[in-house]
Amino acid sequence: MTGPVASCRRDALVVRACLSAVALQAVPPVLIAWGGYGPIAAADAAVVAVSSPVLLGVVAFGIVIAVALRQPGLEPTSDPPRGPVDERGGPVATGPLDAVVLPGPVRPGAACAPLRSRLRWAALAALIGGAVTAAAVVVDGGATAGAASLSEALDDGSAVWAFVLLVVRGGLVELRAPVAFAVAWLVLARASRPVSARRRRRWPEARTRRRSRGRPKS
Repeated sequence: MTGPVASCRRDALVVRACLSAVALQAVPPVLIAWGGYGPIAAADAAVVAVSSPVLLGVVAFGIVIAVALRQPGLEPTSDPPRGPVDERGGPVATGPLDAVVLPGPVRPGAACAPLRSRLRWAALAALIGGAVTAAAVVVDGGATAGAASLSEALDDGSAVWAFVLLVVRGGLVELRAPVAFAVAWLVLARASRPVSARRRRRWPEARTRRRSRGRPKS
């Protein structure tokens, strides 16, 4: 789908994905810190959850989601149905032929293709988001220690091991990667659902028509 309607819905889905990732990824570290160390540690975990490395990872996550929503089979469904619609926004059969849908030829595995593509892009978004966050933490630590210390860490491989450990910690301990995967999966699944009639009233074309009706004729 192309045009302002699809672009508007794609942007809204990306923004929801990023906000949901920031909010939900903060929950496991805060709960773990609260249960193990008390409210002060939980407050520290909440501050870390909105730190610049984490937000940079969320931005990378959102970029991958935006690219995924432009892929065939994952593009947002935004075109309104032609003809009359019911209260839920679905098409209404107006004749005997409209109620009959003849199945066309289906290739083997074609029904599972969107599922596999959604799985692949959701995993890629979670992986890239976690990797960018870990890389940002390593670079931030190197900037604090100084360029000489960062160069030594890169030479002896400690920076690479720190990056790997941060990725593993984000996926297994802080549960950032599973949460990001779940958010990406739900957003990509949401994009394939048709828009209801109530939400279709908020489309740019509808708003443009309402504004044009309210303007006095010159």
